[in-house]
Amino acid sequence: MDTIFSIDLGNSLIKMKSDRGEYIYPASYLPMKYVGEVQLIMGENYIFQSLGENDDKECYIWGPKLENYHLPEKVINTYARSYRLEQKKVIRILEFALGRLAMDYNETDSEHIVVHLALGLSVTSINEIKTLSFLKKSLIGCHQFLINGKEIHLEIPSEEYILFFPQYMGSIYSISSDEDFKEIEMYGESKIGVVDIGGGTLLANSCVQTIPSPIEEERFSGIQLIVKEISHRINSTRNLIIEKMLRETKDSDNYLYSPSSNENDTKDITSIVEETINQYTRFVIAPFVTECFPDIEDIRSIVLTGGGANIISKESLRDEIGADYFKRLVFVENSELLNVRGLYKKARIIWEEVNVPLNQGDYEPKKKGLSNKPVISKEILRKKLVEEQKVLKEMQTNLSEEK
Repeated sequence: MDTIFSIDLGNSLIKMKSDRGEYIYPASYLPMKYVGEVQLIMGENYIFQSLGENDDKECYIWGPKLENYHLPEKVINTYARSYRLEQKKVIRILEFALGRLAMDYNETDSEHIVVHLALGLSVTSINEIKTLSFLKKSLIGCHQFLINGKEIHLEIPSEEYILFFPQYMGSIYSISSDEDFKEIEMYGESKIGVVDIGGGTLLANSCVQTIPSPIEEERFSGIQLIVKEISHRINSTRNLIIEKMLRETKDSDNYLYSPSSNENDTKDITSIVEETINQYTRFVIAPFVTECFPDIEDIRSIVLTGGGANIISKESLRDEIGADYFKRLVFVENSELLNVRGLYKKARIIWEEVNVPLNQGDYEPKKKGLSNKPVISKEILRKKLVEEQKVLKEMQTNLSEEK
């Protein structure tokens, strides 16, 4: 069967979506050899083993509750500033993400899945032609996994089944179309800004008619700065626990740091967390927003997305940039998932558009696909996809020449 997967390959969190589920997992994993047999499967974690010819055949544990193992020094973090996507540890976690989404589709053990993949990348990565070529080479072909002992197969047949997008564009795609994937007119005609507050980076850009500007801004000043400052002040090495506390604590609740299941170890660190968040909002986020968008009258609105958008202090931001500027900012619910949901929407629109009949002679009989309509020929499909990503490819070429 054919289906669409969208993955936002963040430095801190991996966001994944298909038509059967959506997930947020840490951009970290744990080699199974460090975990006792009694502890192997805890919470919602899974044991992954890749079965490809060039894979290491080692077993790894990945899931939303790695902190349950209390092995922070053994966890492999995939954060990196340079050449991140060419590192084996990142390709490995990307394969885990494909396998996790595929788990929801295995109706029969013999059936493998054909995946159309929309992949969200950082500004740095998407402008590196060498990196994109490496990713395509790693992704195209058959992928086999053992996940908690169950064998799973999926295939990405060719580069026509892969779309690369800047991560932040997922937010634009998400808000500019409705649940039926139809464009919302006011967003399609307006100039929209976006600030993506991620775990490792801050990203900013604007777009008109959902076409991104070639001038982007990226800084390695994501919410890991908050996590590291809190970790330093409370003398902790449990960054996963601290980050989870930041994401899950509601505005009206206190920040409780619980490094173990023993209640005596729980500490109320609300004052430290709030002070750190306020400082980060005032002196990192506020100047970043106003420097990237100095002429606010030129922008209809600025969407704040990424996991950090739910963590920063809105009160501190309003106080720092002024009430009139603040009115242009748009905060959305579930901002962590906004990018990956938008990438899924855009990918579905693209791949369903190429299934609309043009001339009978342009089509081949449909064997697999997303609907019962005939599939467009490979040549027409290639032309359609090239048109959709023409602007992005021009940006990549121009930036490469500048370098």
